[in-house]
Amino acid sequence: GYETGREIYVDIFEKIAALDPHVGTYINDYVTISQANTEGEQYNLKKQFIGEVIASGVQLDGIGFQAHIGGFPTSILDVYAILEDFYTAFGKTAKITEYDTDEVMGDELAATYLRDFLTMVFSHPSTDGFLMWGFWDGAHWHGNAPLFYRDWTLKPAGETFINMVFREWWTTEDLQTDINGECSLRGFKGNYKISVETSAGTVVDTVQLTDDLSLTLTGQELTVGIQENELFSDIRIFPNPAHSFLFMENPGNLNLNIRIVDVLGRVVWEKRNLSSSAEIPLEFGSGLFILILETDGQVITKPFVVQP
Repeated sequence: GYETGREIYVDIFEKIAALDPHVGTYINDYVTISQANTEGEQYNLKKQFIGEVIASGVQLDGIGFQAHIGGFPTSILDVYAILEDFYTAFGKTAKITEYDTDEVMGDELAATYLRDFLTMVFSHPSTDGFLMWGFWDGAHWHGNAPLFYRDWTLKPAGETFINMVFREWWTTEDLQTDINGECSLRGFKGNYKISVETSAGTVVDTVQLTDDLSLTLTGQELTVGIQENELFSDIRIFPNPAHSFLFMENPGNLNLNIRIVDVLGRVVWEKRNLSSSAEIPLEFGSGLFILILETDGQVITKPFVVQP
C-alpha cells in the first residue's frame, strides 16, 4: 500500500521510537562521498528521501556517509561540499560510517588521502564520528584495510591515523599559574585528567571538555564552570546536585532541543522543540551527567550531578 516504497522507513523509525525513544537514529548514505556525486538524480533523490523522513515528524538524529574511496579518490573539496550541503539543508549530525580505500591507490597515496580526509571531516561542524570499514587486512572485504597489514605491521595510513588522532589532536600540557593564580590553554574536545599541584598537595580530577570551561581550585576541591553564551544567559538550571527532578527556567521562550548524556556519551533523556520552562524527571540513575541545550545552531553544555 505504499506509494513509493520509501514510506516503510517512517514506520521503522516510529517502531524504533516506541521500543527505545533514546536510541540514536541515522540514515546511511552511499551515493555521495563513496561515488563522488555532488549533484545529479541519485544525489537529489537521497536528499528528497531524507526530507520526506524529517517531514513525517519522526526522530532522525543524523546522516551517515559511507566512504568507500575508489581508485580515483573523491576530491577533498567535494567531501566538504557534500557535508556542507546536507548540513545546510537538514542541520543534522554527520558520521563517516564505512571508510576504506581501493588498493590501486597504493600505500603512500592512501596515507596522504587519509590525512586530508580526516582533516576535512574533523574540521566540519556537522561531523562527530568516523568509522573504518575494517582496519586489518586479515578481516576486510577487499583485503585492503586502512591501518594494518596481515602481519599486523602498521601501514603508512595507519601511522598517519595514529599521529593525527593520538598526537596532533591530543592535548597534553604542563602549565604554571601567573601571579594571580591563573593560566589558560586551548585544547581539543574530549575527556581530560587534570592534576593540580600546590603547596598544600595535589588534586586530581577528570573533566569533559565540550565547550569553554573554567576550573577553580578552592582548598582541595576543583569545581567546573561553563562560560555562558549570551543567547542562553537567561536560562537557569537547578538544583545541582539534583535528586528526583531537574528544573529549567526558560524565560525567553527559546526553542530548544535538549539532551542529557551520561559520562559514556549515551543519551538518557531528550526533548525537542521545547519553548517553555521544564521539569525534567531524573529516572535514569545517579552520577555525573551533561545537559546539552541547542538552538539556532548554537550549543551550550551544563554538567550536573544526580544523587541517589
